[in-house]
Amino acid sequence: MSGIIKGETGDWEMVIGLEIHAQVLSETKLFSGASAAFGGAPNAQVSPVDAGMPGMLPVINSVCVEKAVRTGLGLNAAINLESVFERKNYFYPDLPQGYQISQYEKPIVGNGEIEIDLPDGTVKKIGIERLHLEQDAGKSLHDQHPQKKFCGSEPQRQPADGNRLQTRPAHTRRSGRLCRQNPRHRALPRYL
Repeated sequence: MSGIIKGETGDWEMVIGLEIHAQVLSETKLFSGASAAFGGAPNAQVSPVDAGMPGMLPVINSVCVEKAVRTGLGLNAAINLESVFERKNYFYPDLPQGYQISQYEKPIVGNGEIEIDLPDGTVKKIGIERLHLEQDAGKSLHDQHPQKKFCGSEPQRQPADGNRLQTRPAHTRRSGRLCRQNPRHRALPRYL
């Protein structure tokens, strides 16, 4: 299978891109000392940094950086000696800071590849575009709490759980030629 599709205006190459989220295993969150254990009561593992309190500054978890580099080495990827965290500013009920700390232009790990064994005995190389560290948002709890009925101007209750805030998922993405840079990310101010 060549991956080429004949079209009226010319040939098209089939390119499939995946964005994969994976949580780095560490005791604490990416930018705070709060526990990263799964299953706690809502908001029981939220520090003042996670809650976006004034004057609270995030500090990077070195264990997460080390594990991201190890993952990059396992993917035969380039380890960037300079990586930059940026803000993605947006409002969402489970993001009390009003921004998410992420990497875009300068991720911690660059191009790499992984080899997979196919059923016919051949080996296929899959390209990896990047792996970056990113603060996770919390989660909205829609079905675990009683909802108020919408009645005139009375809004529905949608509680948010901040336990997941800053829990360090690392991302890998292979997008191919069809990937375009997101202008929303490029215009963001530098954070760290």
